[in-house]
Amino acid sequence: MNMRRPFPVLLFLACACTSVLDDGQDSLGFKAVIEDTRTVLNGVKVYWQAGDELSVNGNKSTGINISSDRRYATFDLPALNPPYRAVYPASAVSGNKVVIPAAQTYTESSFDTSAALMLAYSQSSYLSFSHAVAYLKFNFEGDPGHPISRIELSSLGNEDMSGFFTFDTENIRLSGGGNSGKGVILNSASGIPFGVPVYVAVAARNYASGIKVRIVDPHGYFQDIRSPKAFDAQEGYVYRTSLKFIPSGTLLGGATGGVGEGGEVTFRNPVWSSGWPDPTVFPGTSPGSYVSFSTEGTSWKNYIYSKDLVHWTSSGKKLISSASNTAFKALYQQRWAPQYVYLAGSHRIYLSAVHAVSDGKGSGIAVFSSDRAEGPYEFLKVITWSLDTGIKDSIDPFIVSEGGKVWMVFGSTGGVHIVELASDGLSIADGASYKHIAGKDVNEDKTRMSCYEGSYLYRRGNWWYLFLSAGYYANSTYYLVVGRSTSITGPYKDINGVDLLEGKAPAILSTEPGNELVFGPGHNGEIITDASGQDYIFYHCHYKENAQQESSPRVLFLQRLFWDDDGWPYFETGHPLLEDRTPYL
Repeated sequence: MNMRRPFPVLLFLACACTSVLDDGQDSLGFKAVIEDTRTVLNGVKVYWQAGDELSVNGNKSTGINISSDRRYATFDLPALNPPYRAVYPASAVSGNKVVIPAAQTYTESSFDTSAALMLAYSQSSYLSFSHAVAYLKFNFEGDPGHPISRIELSSLGNEDMSGFFTFDTENIRLSGGGNSGKGVILNSASGIPFGVPVYVAVAARNYASGIKVRIVDPHGYFQDIRSPKAFDAQEGYVYRTSLKFIPSGTLLGGATGGVGEGGEVTFRNPVWSSGWPDPTVFPGTSPGSYVSFSTEGTSWKNYIYSKDLVHWTSSGKKLISSASNTAFKALYQQRWAPQYVYLAGSHRIYLSAVHAVSDGKGSGIAVFSSDRAEGPYEFLKVITWSLDTGIKDSIDPFIVSEGGKVWMVFGSTGGVHIVELASDGLSIADGASYKHIAGKDVNEDKTRMSCYEGSYLYRRGNWWYLFLSAGYYANSTYYLVVGRSTSITGPYKDINGVDLLEGKAPAILSTEPGNELVFGPGHNGEIITDASGQDYIFYHCHYKENAQQESSPRVLFLQRLFWDDDGWPYFETGHPLLEDRTPYL
């Protein structure tokens, strides 16, 4: 039986075909037209080859002879009676149905032939095949550090894209697909490259609610994209789209975020549900890892670590060495608000040393050092003390280097101050003076609404941004404010042009009115920018799972931080979010 394999020439036609995904680019449809024995798929020719098998009237071919130019093939089949109903490949036939495989393999600049279902009908032994499936053609851009390992397609209306179908060889059509949501996964052991065409075969049918494409890299990061409208996939058409792979979610650790509006992958707050006030977050020793540390009153907490900023695990270990714990406790009753910084060739933790054991008075800034991010840290000294400077509540330190100098911002109910440190960060610089830069003294405002604490300095462009917390940390009056200055020493002014010394800065993050379960956001930790350029910020927030819960610990929240056209930071809604987009790292 002589038969042609008419992977047909694909011609550009002036037809009204739409792209699968609305990527803002013009899309063309290709219609298979049988004109030759070759297939030319965007210039790639596909010929008959050894191992090809047909199923004709339910009988599988047992041998193949290919012409010298590979354009024709003769298949060995038993004697059969017309009409001839043929399926390629034979492996797709299962009883009286055919199977579109749910698992397909990436083939460079072509398609997985096991999924390239074709049908033929003839009264003679000369068969000419036509495509019975639709093809999605992708062209991806992205970061070479996050190559694509697989593509997952699914229907938003649960129409099956793969699985068993009844076939009609006369009309070249598959039918009878179910609505159980069977999708297609395109895999590649060596990775799917950027900048080359990638083809996936799917059932030709109407997808009334559109489709979803999930792109996954070898590390488990992924991106979800949805078509914005119905997609009518027709036999023999190729639908193309170009996409930029910017993962926004993670499958790391077997946990997957939910999918919010627009296909974004989301996480739930709090990201650490035990008490975690005044957090600091910093890179760990292992590449791509993060460490967070918090203290509360008289206890050192075990530090926690994460690979994605969203899923955190307790280390079961203290950052502070046992000997340093003993030495510190002998001198000071409490410890608050740690901040991590890498300075002068060592890892440092600066924190508040509160109430001397000797007289129960005073507060100051203590410094600890380690040769490793995860410690153990050794207690070195206290570098400033409130009873010596006259600055009450000398707490909540933040240390930063700028122009070869080291600066420390600190303070609370006695006002927020800045002072230059020695280059090693272990003492006040010679001749340095303390400068009051934000907030009023509590004696001027007993409500504390114009008193600031929890200093955090952040450089962006030509501006230094000073993030602070106002109000009382134990209730819903607590909120975040910000001011900025072109000089690290100020003056710092709020968005209304008012000096932060006046204590009148408007809130950028505060309790949502009437919310008694999530309240008092403040004392932010570090700002971290993900690989897509999106900023995230850590902060603590009081949180109850339900109204019956008596306690409301200050737990760890993570939230996107945005910047307006004038360079001022702001939060979506201006209130803590229990759900936000997962960072891409």
